[in-house]
Amino acid sequence: MSGDLDGGRMTAGVKQLLAEVLPDRRIADIGEVHGGRISDVFGVRFVDGSEPAIVKVYPSEERWKRAKELDIYELLDRHGVAPIPEIWHSEAASVHLDARPCTVMTMMEGVPLSTVAGAMAEHELFDVYRQMGELLASVHAISMDAFGYITTEILDPATTNAEYILGSVERHLEQYATRGGSQSLWSALGRHFADHASLFDLCKRPALCHNDFHENNVLVTRRDGSRWSISGLIDMETAIAADPVSDVAKTDWFAIRGSRTKVDGLIAGLGGESALGPSLPERLALYRQYHELEMWGFFDHIGSASERDEMTAELRKAVTRGGIRLARPSSARRSR
Repeated sequence: MSGDLDGGRMTAGVKQLLAEVLPDRRIADIGEVHGGRISDVFGVRFVDGSEPAIVKVYPSEERWKRAKELDIYELLDRHGVAPIPEIWHSEAASVHLDARPCTVMTMMEGVPLSTVAGAMAEHELFDVYRQMGELLASVHAISMDAFGYITTEILDPATTNAEYILGSVERHLEQYATRGGSQSLWSALGRHFADHASLFDLCKRPALCHNDFHENNVLVTRRDGSRWSISGLIDMETAIAADPVSDVAKTDWFAIRGSRTKVDGLIAGLGGESALGPSLPERLALYRQYHELEMWGFFDHIGSASERDEMTAELRKAVTRGGIRLARPSSARRSR
Protein backbone atom coordinates (compact mmCIF):
# COMPACT_ATOMS: atom_id res chain seq x y z
CA MET A 1 0.00 0.00 0.00
CA SER A 2 1.60 3.25 -1.13
CA GLY A 3 1.01 6.72 0.26
CA ASP A 4 -0.20 7.80 3.70
CA LEU A 5 -3.52 5.94 3.77
CA ASP A 6 -3.54 2.56 5.50
CA GLY A 7 -5.52 -0.34 4.01
CA GLY A 8 -8.69 0.22 6.01
CA ARG A 9 -8.86 3.95 5.38
CA MET A 10 -8.08 3.46 1.69
CA THR A 11 -10.89 0.91 1.29
CA ALA A 12 -13.31 3.19 3.13
CA GLY A 13 -12.30 6.07 0.88
CA VAL A 14 -12.88 4.02 -2.26
CA LYS A 15 -16.35 3.08 -1.00
CA GLN A 16 -17.18 6.74 -0.36
CA LEU A 17 -15.91 7.71 -3.79
CA LEU A 18 -18.06 5.08 -5.54
CA ALA A 19 -21.13 6.04 -3.50
CA GLU A 20 -20.75 9.47 -5.04
CA VAL A 21 -19.78 8.40 -8.57
CA LEU A 22 -22.12 5.38 -8.89
CA PRO A 23 -24.91 6.15 -6.39
CA ASP A 24 -27.30 3.49 -7.75
CA ARG A 25 -24.90 0.59 -7.16
CA ARG A 26 -24.31 -1.26 -3.91
CA ILE A 27 -20.87 -2.78 -3.39
CA ALA A 28 -20.78 -6.55 -2.92
CA ASP A 29 -17.03 -6.99 -2.72
CA ILE A 30 -13.93 -4.83 -2.78
CA GLY A 31 -10.30 -5.84 -2.63
CA GLU A 32 -6.83 -4.70 -3.59
CA VAL A 33 -5.72 -5.99 -6.98
CA HIS A 34 -2.19 -7.26 -7.41
CA GLY A 35 -0.37 -4.82 -9.64
CA GLY A 36 2.51 -2.40 -9.66
CA ARG A 37 4.50 -0.98 -6.77
CA ILE A 38 3.54 2.67 -7.17
CA SER A 39 -0.25 3.07 -7.48
CA ASP A 40 -2.94 1.35 -5.40
CA VAL A 41 -5.51 -0.58 -7.44
CA PHE A 42 -8.86 -1.91 -6.17
CA GLY A 43 -11.32 -4.27 -7.83
CA VAL A 44 -15.00 -3.69 -7.02
CA ARG A 45 -18.00 -5.93 -7.72
CA PHE A 46 -21.62 -4.89 -7.27
CA VAL A 47 -24.67 -6.56 -5.73
CA ASP A 48 -26.75 -6.26 -8.91
CA GLY A 49 -24.15 -8.10 -10.98
CA SER A 50 -23.48 -5.07 -13.18
CA GLU A 51 -20.10 -4.52 -14.78
CA PRO A 52 -17.39 -4.43 -12.09
CA ALA A 53 -15.02 -1.53 -11.67
CA ILE A 54 -11.37 -0.82 -11.08
CA VAL A 55 -10.37 2.14 -8.90
CA LYS A 56 -6.78 3.24 -9.39
CA VAL A 57 -5.33 5.61 -6.81
CA TYR A 58 -2.12 7.39 -7.84
CA PRO A 59 0.57 8.67 -5.48
CA SER A 60 0.22 12.31 -4.45
CA GLU A 61 3.77 13.12 -5.54
CA GLU A 62 3.10 11.85 -9.10
CA ARG A 63 -0.22 13.48 -9.92
CA TRP A 64 0.71 13.78 -13.58
CA LYS A 65 0.44 10.00 -13.99
CA ARG A 66 -3.35 10.17 -13.81
CA ALA A 67 -3.55 12.77 -16.59
CA LYS A 68 -0.97 10.87 -18.64
CA GLU A 69 -2.84 7.59 -18.43
CA LEU A 70 -6.11 9.27 -19.41
CA ASP A 71 -4.40 10.85 -22.43
CA ILE A 72 -2.83 7.57 -23.53
CA TYR A 73 -6.06 5.59 -23.20
CA GLU A 74 -7.86 8.28 -25.22
CA LEU A 75 -5.12 8.10 -27.87
CA LEU A 76 -5.38 4.32 -28.07
CA ASP A 77 -9.16 4.49 -28.33
CA ARG A 78 -8.95 7.09 -31.10
CA HIS A 79 -6.72 4.76 -33.10
CA GLY A 80 -8.91 1.71 -32.51
CA VAL A 81 -6.47 -0.14 -30.25
CA ALA A 82 -8.42 -2.70 -28.22
CA PRO A 83 -9.25 -4.16 -25.77
CA ILE A 84 -8.58 -1.37 -23.26
CA PRO A 85 -10.56 -0.16 -20.22
CA GLU A 86 -13.39 2.34 -20.48
CA ILE A 87 -12.91 5.35 -18.22
CA TRP A 88 -15.94 6.13 -16.05
CA HIS A 89 -14.62 8.86 -13.77
CA SER A 90 -11.39 10.61 -12.87
CA GLU A 91 -10.35 13.40 -10.55
CA ALA A 92 -7.11 15.13 -9.73
CA ALA A 93 -7.60 15.21 -5.95
CA SER A 94 -10.29 13.09 -4.31
CA VAL A 95 -11.60 14.35 -0.99
CA HIS A 96 -12.25 10.73 -0.06
CA LEU A 97 -8.63 9.65 -0.61
CA ASP A 98 -6.61 12.34 1.18
CA ALA A 99 -6.61 14.45 -2.01
CA ARG A 100 -4.84 11.74 -4.03
CA PRO A 101 -5.59 11.48 -7.78
CA CYS A 102 -7.79 8.59 -8.86
CA THR A 103 -9.54 7.05 -11.85
CA VAL A 104 -12.55 4.73 -11.98
CA MET A 105 -12.62 2.43 -15.00
CA THR A 106 -14.15 -0.83 -16.16
CA MET A 107 -12.72 -4.05 -14.78
CA MET A 108 -11.76 -5.93 -17.90
CA GLU A 109 -12.71 -9.57 -18.30
CA GLY A 110 -10.08 -12.22 -17.70
CA VAL A 111 -7.02 -12.77 -15.53
CA PRO A 112 -3.41 -11.60 -15.79
CA LEU A 113 -1.49 -13.80 -18.19
CA SER A 114 1.15 -14.25 -15.47
CA THR A 115 -1.32 -16.31 -13.41
CA VAL A 116 -2.00 -18.92 -16.11
CA ALA A 117 0.99 -18.90 -18.47
CA GLY A 118 2.83 -21.53 -16.43
CA ALA A 119 0.06 -24.08 -17.07
CA MET A 120 -0.25 -23.42 -20.81
CA ALA A 121 0.89 -25.89 -23.43
CA GLU A 122 3.61 -24.69 -25.80
CA HIS A 123 1.18 -24.14 -28.68
CA GLU A 124 -1.08 -22.08 -26.39
CA LEU A 125 1.85 -19.93 -25.27
CA PHE A 126 2.87 -19.34 -28.87
CA ASP A 127 -0.68 -18.33 -29.80
CA VAL A 128 -1.10 -15.93 -26.86
CA TYR A 129 2.26 -14.31 -27.53
CA ARG A 130 1.39 -14.02 -31.21
CA GLN A 131 -1.77 -12.16 -30.16
CA MET A 132 0.37 -10.00 -27.87
CA GLY A 133 2.61 -9.15 -30.82
CA GLU A 134 -0.38 -8.14 -32.92
CA LEU A 135 -1.70 -5.96 -30.10
CA LEU A 136 1.70 -4.36 -29.54
CA ALA A 137 2.04 -3.72 -33.28
CA SER A 138 -1.25 -1.77 -33.20
CA VAL A 139 0.19 0.41 -30.42
CA HIS A 140 3.45 0.93 -32.35
CA ALA A 141 1.48 1.98 -35.42
CA ILE A 142 0.68 5.25 -33.63
CA SER A 143 3.31 7.80 -34.65
CA MET A 144 4.45 10.45 -32.19
CA ASP A 145 5.81 13.94 -32.81
CA ALA A 146 9.23 13.34 -31.23
CA PHE A 147 11.23 10.83 -29.20
CA GLY A 148 10.98 11.09 -25.44
CA TYR A 149 9.35 10.17 -22.15
CA ILE A 150 5.67 11.06 -21.98
CA THR A 151 4.12 12.90 -19.06
CA THR A 152 1.17 15.04 -20.16
CA GLU A 153 3.39 15.87 -23.14
CA ILE A 154 6.66 14.57 -24.54
CA LEU A 155 9.25 15.60 -21.98
CA ASP A 156 12.41 17.14 -23.51
CA PRO A 157 11.42 16.06 -27.05
CA ALA A 158 14.31 14.75 -29.12
CA THR A 159 14.52 14.75 -32.91
CA THR A 160 16.49 11.47 -33.02
CA ASN A 161 16.29 8.26 -31.05
CA ALA A 162 19.99 8.38 -30.18
CA GLU A 163 19.58 11.86 -28.72
CA TYR A 164 16.70 10.65 -26.55
CA ILE A 165 18.36 7.43 -25.35
CA LEU A 166 21.79 8.93 -24.69
CA GLY A 167 20.19 11.82 -22.79
CA SER A 168 18.26 9.32 -20.70
CA VAL A 169 21.44 7.26 -20.13
CA GLU A 170 23.21 10.39 -18.90
CA ARG A 171 20.44 11.14 -16.39
CA HIS A 172 20.42 7.56 -15.12
CA LEU A 173 24.19 7.54 -14.76
CA GLU A 174 24.06 10.79 -12.80
CA GLN A 175 21.60 9.12 -10.42
CA TYR A 176 23.87 6.07 -10.26
CA ALA A 177 26.90 8.20 -9.39
CA THR A 178 25.10 10.27 -6.73
CA ARG A 179 23.87 7.08 -5.05
CA GLY A 180 27.39 5.80 -4.53
CA GLY A 181 27.81 3.70 -7.66
CA SER A 182 31.24 2.66 -8.89
CA GLN A 183 32.96 5.48 -10.78
CA SER A 184 34.73 3.01 -13.08
CA LEU A 185 31.46 1.26 -13.97
CA TRP A 186 29.74 4.64 -14.43
CA SER A 187 32.41 5.71 -16.95
CA ALA A 188 32.43 2.36 -18.73
CA LEU A 189 28.64 2.38 -19.13
CA GLY A 190 28.71 5.88 -20.60
CA ARG A 191 31.31 4.81 -23.18
CA HIS A 192 29.45 1.58 -23.88
CA PHE A 193 26.19 3.28 -24.88
CA ALA A 194 27.91 6.14 -26.73
CA ASP A 195 29.99 3.68 -28.76
CA HIS A 196 26.83 1.98 -30.01
CA ALA A 197 24.71 5.09 -30.64
CA SER A 198 24.43 4.19 -34.34
CA LEU A 199 22.24 1.23 -33.38
CA PHE A 200 19.79 3.57 -31.65
CA ASP A 201 19.62 5.75 -34.75
CA LEU A 202 18.43 2.87 -36.92
CA CYS A 203 14.96 3.86 -35.71
CA LYS A 204 13.80 6.96 -37.60
CA ARG A 205 10.12 7.14 -36.55
CA PRO A 206 9.05 7.74 -32.94
CA ALA A 207 6.22 5.37 -32.09
CA LEU A 208 3.98 5.04 -29.07
CA CYS A 209 5.45 2.30 -26.87
CA HIS A 210 3.74 0.71 -23.86
CA ASN A 211 7.10 0.36 -22.08
CA ASP A 212 5.72 -2.12 -19.52
CA PHE A 213 4.24 -4.81 -21.75
CA HIS A 214 4.52 -7.92 -19.61
CA GLU A 215 2.26 -10.69 -18.39
CA ASN A 216 0.81 -8.75 -15.43
CA ASN A 217 -0.46 -6.06 -17.81
CA VAL A 218 -2.04 -8.40 -20.36
CA LEU A 219 -5.36 -10.03 -19.43
CA VAL A 220 -6.54 -13.28 -21.01
CA THR A 221 -9.73 -15.30 -20.98
CA ARG A 222 -10.78 -18.77 -22.08
CA ARG A 223 -14.42 -19.42 -22.87
CA ASP A 224 -15.93 -22.92 -22.86
CA GLY A 225 -12.58 -24.65 -23.09
CA SER A 226 -11.64 -22.81 -26.29
CA ARG A 227 -8.35 -21.07 -27.08
CA TRP A 228 -6.96 -18.40 -24.80
CA SER A 229 -7.66 -14.87 -26.05
CA ILE A 230 -6.35 -11.49 -24.95
CA SER A 231 -9.13 -9.62 -23.16
CA GLY A 232 -7.35 -6.52 -21.90
CA LEU A 233 -4.31 -4.25 -22.10
CA ILE A 234 -3.76 -2.17 -18.97
CA ASP A 235 -1.36 0.15 -17.15
CA MET A 236 -0.14 2.91 -19.47
CA GLU A 237 1.73 4.86 -16.77
CA THR A 238 5.18 4.39 -18.28
CA ALA A 239 4.39 4.86 -21.99
CA ILE A 240 7.08 6.52 -24.12
CA ALA A 241 7.59 7.81 -27.66
CA ALA A 242 10.42 5.62 -28.83
CA ASP A 243 11.78 2.75 -30.91
CA PRO A 244 9.41 -0.27 -31.00
CA VAL A 245 12.45 -2.53 -30.55
CA SER A 246 12.87 -0.96 -27.09
CA ASP A 247 9.38 -2.23 -26.20
CA VAL A 248 10.18 -5.72 -27.46
CA ALA A 249 13.42 -5.78 -25.45
CA LYS A 250 11.60 -4.78 -22.27
CA THR A 251 9.00 -7.51 -22.78
CA ASP A 252 11.87 -9.95 -23.25
CA TRP A 253 13.49 -8.70 -20.05
CA PHE A 254 10.30 -8.93 -17.98
CA ALA A 255 8.33 -11.85 -19.37
CA ILE A 256 9.94 -13.98 -22.05
CA ARG A 257 12.78 -15.20 -19.84
CA GLY A 258 14.55 -17.32 -22.41
CA SER A 259 11.41 -19.03 -23.78
CA ARG A 260 11.87 -19.67 -27.51
CA THR A 261 8.13 -20.29 -27.79
CA LYS A 262 7.25 -16.89 -26.35
CA VAL A 263 9.75 -14.90 -28.41
CA ASP A 264 8.79 -16.71 -31.63
CA GLY A 265 5.11 -15.97 -30.99
CA LEU A 266 5.73 -12.32 -30.16
CA ILE A 267 7.93 -11.71 -33.22
CA ALA A 268 5.40 -13.49 -35.46
CA GLY A 269 2.60 -11.24 -34.18
CA LEU A 270 4.74 -8.16 -34.76
CA GLY A 271 5.10 -9.12 -38.42
CA GLY A 272 8.40 -10.98 -38.31
CA GLU A 273 11.96 -9.81 -37.70
CA SER A 274 12.00 -7.76 -40.91
CA ALA A 275 9.18 -5.58 -39.56
CA LEU A 276 11.43 -4.45 -36.71
CA GLY A 277 14.28 -3.30 -38.93
CA PRO A 278 17.95 -4.19 -39.37
CA SER A 279 20.43 -5.47 -36.76
CA LEU A 280 17.63 -6.78 -34.56
CA PRO A 281 19.69 -9.09 -32.28
CA GLU A 282 22.23 -6.33 -31.57
CA ARG A 283 19.54 -3.72 -30.90
CA LEU A 284 17.62 -6.05 -28.59
CA ALA A 285 20.80 -6.73 -26.62
CA LEU A 286 21.67 -3.05 -26.32
CA TYR A 287 18.15 -2.07 -25.25
CA ARG A 288 18.17 -4.87 -22.69
CA GLN A 289 21.24 -3.27 -21.13
CA TYR A 290 19.56 0.14 -21.28
CA HIS A 291 16.52 -1.26 -19.46
CA GLU A 292 18.78 -2.78 -16.81
CA LEU A 293 20.13 0.72 -16.19
CA GLU A 294 16.57 2.09 -16.03
CA MET A 295 15.53 -0.63 -13.60
CA TRP A 296 18.57 0.06 -11.43
CA GLY A 297 17.14 3.55 -10.96
CA PHE A 298 13.64 2.22 -10.31
CA PHE A 299 14.77 -0.34 -7.72
CA ASP A 300 16.92 2.31 -6.04
CA HIS A 301 13.92 4.66 -5.97
CA ILE A 302 11.65 2.12 -4.25
CA GLY A 303 14.39 0.97 -1.88
CA SER A 304 14.82 -2.59 -3.17
CA ALA A 305 18.55 -3.06 -2.56
CA SER A 306 18.69 -6.72 -3.63
CA GLU A 307 17.10 -6.06 -7.02
CA ARG A 308 19.21 -2.93 -7.48
CA ASP A 309 22.35 -4.95 -6.80
CA GLU A 310 21.26 -7.60 -9.32
CA MET A 311 21.02 -4.87 -11.95
CA THR A 312 24.49 -3.63 -11.00
CA ALA A 313 25.86 -7.14 -11.59
CA GLU A 314 24.13 -7.39 -14.97
CA LEU A 315 25.46 -3.98 -16.04
CA ARG A 316 28.96 -4.92 -15.01
CA LYS A 317 28.74 -8.00 -17.22
CA ALA A 318 27.63 -5.83 -20.13
CA VAL A 319 30.81 -3.78 -20.10
CA THR A 320 33.36 -6.37 -18.92
CA ARG A 321 32.54 -8.91 -21.63
CA GLY A 322 33.30 -6.36 -24.31
CA GLY A 323 31.27 -5.44 -27.38
CA ILE A 324 27.57 -6.20 -27.64
CA ARG A 325 26.28 -8.84 -25.27
CA LEU A 326 23.44 -10.80 -26.86
CA ALA A 327 20.37 -10.84 -24.60
CA ARG A 328 20.20 -13.91 -22.38
CA PRO A 329 18.20 -14.29 -19.15
CA SER A 330 20.03 -14.36 -15.85
CA SER A 331 19.80 -17.62 -13.90
CA ALA A 332 17.33 -15.99 -11.51
CA ARG A 333 14.89 -15.30 -14.36
CA ARG A 334 15.48 -18.29 -16.68
CA SER A 335 12.48 -20.53 -17.27
CA ARG A 336 11.05 -22.82 -19.88
